[in-house]
Amino acid sequence: MKKLRKKIVIGVFFSALVVFALTILFVAIAINTQITRRTDGMTRLIVTNNGLLPEKSEYEKLEVEDQLRLYNYNEESPYRMRYFSVSFLDDNIVSADLKHIKAVDESSAIMMADAVMMTGETTGNYDYYRYRVSDNRQLVVFVDCTEEYSAVELLVLILSIVSLGVVLMITLVFWFLSNRIVKPFEENS
Repeated sequence: MKKLRKKIVIGVFFSALVVFALTILFVAIAINTQITRRTDGMTRLIVTNNGLLPEKSEYEKLEVEDQLRLYNYNEESPYRMRYFSVSFLDDNIVSADLKHIKAVDESSAIMMADAVMMTGETTGNYDYYRYRVSDNRQLVVFVDCTEEYSAVELLVLILSIVSLGVVLMITLVFWFLSNRIVKPFEENS
């Protein structure tokens, strides 16, 4: 009966582990999707506004669709967002606007914009930056998502540690209860 007891405990352990792992995966995907949606709205707004985030009063004059995507846009939004843009004219770099970011210098901004333009994609990720290329391909905007992605990584780490602890506790409880679970089978055999 020790084999049956061991099988029950191992089954409980792996079942709980799979459930928690799938839950963590779902949470991470949901949060990353929300970050992407929000950041895409910001990049679209910056591209629409020729490389700048508008003040709240200007923002309120924009189309309703843009306001729905950026439901939490307020007076501080233009100042807390870290972003930069690179302008092109006939596939040649004209300028890099780095007034809203300190982590990137001009040569890095130009290198990143060149790499993005070579892909032919209009939106995507470049390291921890979300980018958008304007429809006329004359402007590339990058929004820094470092803090958001770091927060997700920390959340996943914390959830993983807590989940592992819970799985181990569940397994220990089942280990102690498995004697009672197996006892009727021992008596019948």
